[in-house]
Amino acid sequence: YYLPNSSLKPEKSKTWEVGADVNWQFIDSSLTYFYTDWRNKITADEISPGQWQYKNFKSAKLSGLEFALSANIGQAFNWQSEVRPYVNFTYMIDRKNEDPNTKTYTDIIPNVPKWMVNFGLTFANAEYDLKTNINVVYTGSSRTRDWNRAGTPYMTHTGDMVVNAGIEKGLFDMGDYGSVKLRGEVNNIFDSDNEAYLDYPGPGRNFYVGLI
Repeated sequence: YYLPNSSLKPEKSKTWEVGADVNWQFIDSSLTYFYTDWRNKITADEISPGQWQYKNFKSAKLSGLEFALSANIGQAFNWQSEVRPYVNFTYMIDRKNEDPNTKTYTDIIPNVPKWMVNFGLTFANAEYDLKTNINVVYTGSSRTRDWNRAGTPYMTHTGDMVVNAGIEKGLFDMGDYGSVKLRGEVNNIFDSDNEAYLDYPGPGRNFYVGLI
């Protein structure tokens, strides 16, 4: 169903960003504006019902804001442990396909979410050599295709929420040779579809245990 394209070119892009970090007592924050100018960005274009070909956008632009905020509550209350809630937020101002020949029903760059947020809580205790973290990632809507139906236009695909958790515990110290730690993770705890593309789920619930 995919036809070859011998004239396909590699993607190129230039990005600049400007922002500021503010660290005050137990609070860390940052705000950044970014802008990316793409040349030859690659996308799949439906050239006839059921037949696709990878093509280059002549021009495409991405821009947006990134915001981050965290606070060490443990430091604020003089606890022996670090207790740090945090949030990171990305908002896309522009997701613009500027090539009128490959718009394929939309001038929005496909499969780029309008926004994404991840937040969570980190706990760390040096005395017990223990670290834990729980993290929630939520992806906003994007423009995408229903790949199971030839000829359908682009549609709005709502995002998914994925919750991950991890724990790291020091087992023993080897002096100049470092230390041995036990690491455990549970990813996608609630087994969400985790779809980057419509009807194309990402990894389901999975477990990891290892030594560091």
